[in-house]
Amino acid sequence: MKKLITIIGLITLISLNTMSQDLKGKVLLSGMLGAGFDKSETVDARSRKYNYFSISTPGGYFVTNKLMVGVVGEYSNRYMYSLNKSTSNSYESSSYEYSYLIGPFVRSYFPINEKFMFFLHFESKFGLKQYEYLSVDEDNSWTSKSEKASHFNTAFYPGLSYRITNKLMIEAGFAKFSYSSSNGEVTRDNGDPENNKSSYFSFRANYLSFGLTLVL
Repeated sequence: MKKLITIIGLITLISLNTMSQDLKGKVLLSGMLGAGFDKSETVDARSRKYNYFSISTPGGYFVTNKLMVGVVGEYSNRYMYSLNKSTSNSYESSSYEYSYLIGPFVRSYFPINEKFMFFLHFESKFGLKQYEYLSVDEDNSWTSKSEKASHFNTAFYPGLSYRITNKLMIEAGFAKFSYSSSNGEVTRDNGDPENNKSSYFSFRANYLSFGLTLVL
């Protein structure tokens, strides 16, 4: 974390002495693919796998040469698998989460040289989420849970832009901080729906998004 903050600070200082290209008044259209993954194992026979994938379409307007505001739409899915082979409590579980979100964003660019720009991106999105969970223990007893909810997510991440031409850039974002909350109905083991509220913070150090951007 300290190294990341130090790098961001150095790039910001460098950019203060670097001329930016004339972007004020221009429109940005982009298509981004995002992904994240994690895998862990412990000595007490527990393992966990996590995969994340997203498609987003940011569109923005440069208020100044370095500041852009816009709207982003996003589809994402998340898969998590857990396995516990300990003798006291053996079980296997998996979950899927899908979300469809849209909302405003703000992005600040810091030119490094004529080709590269560093940026800081902040967004808040609203939409729908669907969640499915299934767990099976050593006695083949299963537990299920499904949820449909309204969903809110706000996120912050740094990134880099590389200018191929005056109208085409490659952009990448990484190390995503986010907060999410949802409010909806949960159904457990095919029972009656129940109201449910949840919220959580997350930091994905291995998150990466990548895409092409048009500047018009």
